[in-house]
Amino acid sequence: MQRLIILLFVIAVPIVTLSQMNSKDSALAQSLEKFYIIAEKQANKIWPDMKPTPVMLYRINGPVLLYNHPKPGTNFNKRKAKLHIGKHKEIMVYGNYCSDFKGITTAIVNYDLPDVESPEKLFAIVFHEMHHGYQKNYCPKYSFSPVDPLITYPENAINDALKIYEQRLLYKMVNETRYDKFLSLFNTFYSCRLKREAIIGPYLKWEEKTESMEGPAFYTEYRMYEFLINDTVESKKYLEKHFLKLLTEAHFGRTALRQRCLPTGMALCLILDKWEDNWEKPYYQSGRSLVEFAINKFNPEIKKVHIPAHLLKESEVKIAQTQKQRAKIYGKYKDQAGIKIVLNINNTTIGGFDPMNAFGISDSLILHKTIFEAHSNKGHKIQFNNYPVTTQIKETIWKTKKITFFIDQNENILKGNKISFENEHIKIHWPYSSLKKEKKHVEFWLL
Repeated sequence: MQRLIILLFVIAVPIVTLSQMNSKDSALAQSLEKFYIIAEKQANKIWPDMKPTPVMLYRINGPVLLYNHPKPGTNFNKRKAKLHIGKHKEIMVYGNYCSDFKGITTAIVNYDLPDVESPEKLFAIVFHEMHHGYQKNYCPKYSFSPVDPLITYPENAINDALKIYEQRLLYKMVNETRYDKFLSLFNTFYSCRLKREAIIGPYLKWEEKTESMEGPAFYTEYRMYEFLINDTVESKKYLEKHFLKLLTEAHFGRTALRQRCLPTGMALCLILDKWEDNWEKPYYQSGRSLVEFAINKFNPEIKKVHIPAHLLKESEVKIAQTQKQRAKIYGKYKDQAGIKIVLNINNTTIGGFDPMNAFGISDSLILHKTIFEAHSNKGHKIQFNNYPVTTQIKETIWKTKKITFFIDQNENILKGNKISFENEHIKIHWPYSSLKKEKKHVEFWLL
């Protein structure tokens, strides 16, 4: 039986003014109300004690639908008791996430993305973000992992091969019905984790921290989608393809690093579901990572691991290709025309960067392709917007000791003993103690 009534949910819609709601928007507003009733009834069944957060759905350059929010603010007009409508140009939210809006934890989702093929998928994603709200408000022992490992994660063929092997073991465990066979698979999985820890050290803890937050959220998304769809062969195929089959995909190095933690964490939840009753509340009370919690439950033994030769070979090839491509990109960057500016810098706070458009050339050299900002405690600032810049880091990406970029040879960036320069892409105001000038190369030591 179809559990979610969708009214006129049209995929292709005409362009309309910001003050209007097109047919898709209007249908979605009605569907949102029906979904929220379902979420209130199902939340505790899908995850004990989970409570739905307010919801904000938006379309870029279109409307923003705010539901069940007690403090909508003046940018929203009331349509129904719990529904308020605003304009994206006034709210300016981007991406899918859960955050405070007007001081209230709110699930925020873009409903106009290409991968949102159906209303059921959309509302399952909303439920995913609601679970992050539950984590934020009721699970103080857990927090999101930092972004810097996305850029500096080790590229190691053995680690990659083991990681892919792990994922496929998890896929088998989810589908295994005999406990003895499951436990044998879990022993191998556990042994793979130990081998990877010896290779990548603290980066494995980063993976497990990410699994611990994203795994349960992806699990609740899976369960909500399962509840909303018709119980048909096609629907089950969708569940398999868009959730479980992610475990069988091969990725290498830093590719889809965070995204890979969603299905592995979800698989651990499904495994615990199968063999442990009422595990959810004890998990969040434990403060352990999700995999540590599972290890404590199943008490695995260390086994000798044989890495599949084809996975190791493929990993070696893919890493070599990636490094070659990266060297090509960096070569193009460092050989560009203009004057090379090098800033030696200390006691700096990194104000921001875009982790999706930054990658490590080496363990200590990062190329930022879009956004990078830094400032000192004395108010000096450096900002790059849609402009490539490299940073040489010390220990972590948040500690930068050198910044390098290029400017046109006719640009004058000096005002006395201060670098002072602005255009549409670069903004720098920072004093320096000394400089070294060569042909097409100027190096500064900043104060």
